[in-house]
Amino acid sequence: MKKFEVEISIIVGTYNEKKKNIEQLISSIINQKFKNYELIVIDDSDNAIIREFWQLELKKVPVSTYIKTGKKQPLAKACNFGVKHAKGEFIARIDSDDYMDYNRLSKQYDYLTKNRATRLIGTGVIKIDTDSTVLEKRTYPSGNNIPYYLFFMNPFAHSTFMFYKKDFVKLNLYDEETRHAEDYDLVMKYFYNSYRIENLDEPLVYLRMPPASRRPRNHYIYILKVRLRYFKIDRYLFHRIIGILLGSLVVIAPNFIRDIIYKFYNRVF
Repeated sequence: MKKFEVEISIIVGTYNEKKKNIEQLISSIINQKFKNYELIVIDDSDNAIIREFWQLELKKVPVSTYIKTGKKQPLAKACNFGVKHAKGEFIARIDSDDYMDYNRLSKQYDYLTKNRATRLIGTGVIKIDTDSTVLEKRTYPSGNNIPYYLFFMNPFAHSTFMFYKKDFVKLNLYDEETRHAEDYDLVMKYFYNSYRIENLDEPLVYLRMPPASRRPRNHYIYILKVRLRYFKIDRYLFHRIIGILLGSLVVIAPNFIRDIIYKFYNRVF
């Protein structure tokens, strides 16, 4: 009998998650077609009942690690801590209030192992509300189209990330100072360092959308900082400059203007 070997490490950072969301996530993981995985949960919860519920649910997962931190921390820091404990060649991210299609791990794994030049891959998403009612399906740019969107938006959904652990470590993990935009920073970092990134045009993750709320100005400040950090003169110079100018406008604009721009981005991109 072939010895079990962890090939994918699923990383979940969480804080006081709802029980029904935890159940959905765990159910979607244990029903994955791909079985050579481990689940690592970094739990910042200060609610003892939720911490106990996580540990109870994790008993259903063949290989899992539960890490209780005892204090709330940035998602980037929690994920970095989880990756340091990961045994898999590949890292898969998902938020604790989202869940996966049963083919998610297998399809991303198959693509990465058959297309070794690609080092990070995402997928489309199925947006759901807090009651798990489907709102819409969305796919993201792929192939040569990605760079043309990258300087105006994040053309990836964070909960769909899968990437090689060794690349992630080589690129110094998530930037823990870039709050609210650690995923965008990572994608830009990969692109800046000439790592190939890709999206599958199939929705494979259920992405829970919170009730409509206004994003804080700091969110847009961090996005602008990311664009400035990875600025360089190349064939995408025009797009980089326009992205920085638009990002600056969003930062200084009144709230109602930011809301209009955000809705426009969602509709167009």
